[in-house]
Amino acid sequence: MSASSSRIIGLDVLRCAAIFGVLGAHSLVFLYPHVPPIDLGGWTFLLGYLGHGGFYGVELFFVLSGFLIGRILLRSGEALGQPTELFRFWSRRWFRTLPAYFLFLFLNLAVILWVFPQDVPWGRFAGYLVFTQNFMDYGVFFFPESWSLAVEEWFYLLFPAAIFLLLRLRWRSDVAFLSAGFLFYVVSTAFRWHLNGNPAVSWEVEPRVVTLARFDAMMVGIFAAWWSLRFPEGFARFRHPLALIGLVVLGWAYIGLFAPEAEQGQIFAGTLRFNLVSLGFGLLLPWGRHHATLGAAPIDTATRNLAHWSYAMYLSHMLVLRFLTERWLPGYSSDPVVGWIAFFLFWGFTIGFSALVYRGFELPCTSLRDRFKFSRE
Repeated sequence: MSASSSRIIGLDVLRCAAIFGVLGAHSLVFLYPHVPPIDLGGWTFLLGYLGHGGFYGVELFFVLSGFLIGRILLRSGEALGQPTELFRFWSRRWFRTLPAYFLFLFLNLAVILWVFPQDVPWGRFAGYLVFTQNFMDYGVFFFPESWSLAVEEWFYLLFPAAIFLLLRLRWRSDVAFLSAGFLFYVVSTAFRWHLNGNPAVSWEVEPRVVTLARFDAMMVGIFAAWWSLRFPEGFARFRHPLALIGLVVLGWAYIGLFAPEAEQGQIFAGTLRFNLVSLGFGLLLPWGRHHATLGAAPIDTATRNLAHWSYAMYLSHMLVLRFLTERWLPGYSSDPVVGWIAFFLFWGFTIGFSALVYRGFELPCTSLRDRFKFSRE
């Protein structure tokens, strides 16, 4: 069976929803000046209401990562207590994620050195090389989307290591897995709560992007992975009602983003809402895991391709955005025609460039892992 045909289309749909949420939110900058409020009779629609799609998209990526990685780790079972198995897991992840990350890291560095010159604090840049740019505080000064990649990489490193240590202590596989998940969930949520102790902190900065405050989102996927493998019949049977509940939870949490800050409360806005959003996306996973087709082969193929390209799309889209806004079409805000052209060019360039990166760089780098004995499945 080919890699594409073995993919689960429902999870690819969720992956596409995540990247479209991110790209959609950022591309609205081209349209904000040109789309007036729409009166719907008792309620006025503003384009800005779609602006938190980026927040939701990243949260969905986190939950998906936890789910997919959790299933891999659970299938390893007791073997993960062996150093060779732990290193095999890490090496396969690193072949998948690091080459494209470093490609775009140095591409972004070249841009700020020679295209849009700015001073480079090299000490802070060093943090990007080991993913510490936002480990305990927000130290991102360029390549802004890298913050979520740092969260992912530390999750890939620390969570399997925690399971490894517990297995070495002779804990049973499931007990080690769930205990590590519970620990990461509680500690991460508590650290985000701690960050919210400062009334000057905005939920959109430290609580959202600091690595130690974000592992709980992956843990929702981790717990869903355990359920899907240990109780697969129930996971499949309740997929539709759970998806409906998840959508209601996500809708309610999204509407709450526009409530006055005094009504939201500091702790809810900066701590508990993240837990709620992760839960909502976690409830969509049973549907995604058991949805086999979108009804037409061309649509399935397009969905799989976009899911394949989503990592490169995430890494590249802010560069495309910057070139369009600052170099190629700076008049987007004053001329509606230019604004709409920029909007469609943003999507076209991002998707097209990402397809090339995936085919020409990302896929060949990922394939290298099977050439090494220590990394083969």
